[in-house]
Amino acid sequence: NLTDKIVKNSEPICPTVIEIGPGPGALTRSILKKKPAVLYTIDKDKQSEKMLSDLKNIFKERLIIITDDALHYPIWKLGEAPRQVIANLPYNTGTKMLTLWLKHIQHFDLLTLMFQKEVADRIIAKQGSKNYGRLSIITNWLTESKKLFDIPSDAFTPKPKVTSTVIQLKPLRKPLYDVSFEAIEK
Repeated sequence: NLTDKIVKNSEPICPTVIEIGPGPGALTRSILKKKPAVLYTIDKDKQSEKMLSDLKNIFKERLIIITDDALHYPIWKLGEAPRQVIANLPYNTGTKMLTLWLKHIQHFDLLTLMFQKEVADRIIAKQGSKNYGRLSIITNWLTESKKLFDIPSDAFTPKPKVTSTVIQLKPLRKPLYDVSFEAIEK
């Protein structure tokens, strides 16, 4: 139900969907139910490909499994536009991935991402709030950001020690201010 809720909040589903860290494929199954033209999954763990093998046999060329590190993979080049990302990002590298993707945000139509709650709060923070900083400045310069919902730790196995939050980032037609990414980052 939870993975279906994440995907439902990502509608309308683009023809090209990218999922990071599919693991055993719970979110993958929910995405495939919505019939994207192609779903790319990226995971550096070789076990993921084995866990998704039954789905690959069913969905054939509609499911493309990439074994690589998403932190260094140009996901903005996958498939055809329009494309979107739906992912439960690894907590230790999620913000690095997001920062990289923001540099190429014009290649995406929508990003629906799960982070540790405290990180999500920093990403979507508005000016004047205690969480407002570098990450929220860059995110809100390039996207319309919003929190969708929290997910308690007991929804996961194994149970993490943190609450998770699903956020959504919709790229703006043009950045809020006409300045370079490097200048904003500084």
